[in-house]
Amino acid sequence: MMRAYARFTVNHPIFHSLNLVAVFGLFILCCYQLLVEEELVFGTGFFVVMIAVGLFAGAADYRSKYLSRDG
Repeated sequence: MMRAYARFTVNHPIFHSLNLVAVFGLFILCCYQLLVEEELVFGTGFFVVMIAVGLFAGAADYRSKYLSRDG
């Protein structure tokens, strides 16, 4: 899955940037809701963000090792 996302980031950098913004927005929204509403159900958003960050990190590692931006 990380290899496929790494290739996706090379082929579609705009959509990758939108994914990063969406995950960051979800993180901010979950933080806000968790502080204001004080319900732990909004903590599940952190789990989703952690999975996405793991995917982004793995894809970045694969991209730097095996994919070239030039070719």
